[in-house]
Amino acid sequence: MMDAIRLGYSFLEVGSEMIQNGRLQIVPLTPAEITARQALPLSFGTGDTECVIICETRGNTLLTNERRVCNFCRTAGIAVFDLPQLLRALWGNGILSEQHVRHLVDEMEAAESMVIRNKESIFS
Repeated sequence: MMDAIRLGYSFLEVGSEMIQNGRLQIVPLTPAEITARQALPLSFGTGDTECVIICETRGNTLLTNERRVCNFCRTAGIAVFDLPQLLRALWGNGILSEQHVRHLVDEMEAAESMVIRNKESIFS
């Protein structure tokens, strides 16, 4: 994480602070989870693989913006949200205003050079 922060991913600073003050915990894989990684598609990155395994074995929900990972989880019965679903929930449940969510979308797209597909589905 620290390498990524040094490379300019400043949004990770919050995560680093949360780890340091005990609000966020780094969770290692169990030996069984390490073995289970081998059954996942080789096209998944290491982080995606570990997150899918943790969510599958521990009954957690995964948040991902990777379409392949999201589709795999839905097929495998692993609870998963993609970025548009999360943003819609933030707005739809009154946690953030529509304007704030639209601003977040613009910020993420600019900072990460990404395009959030089906953007309007967030607000419909």
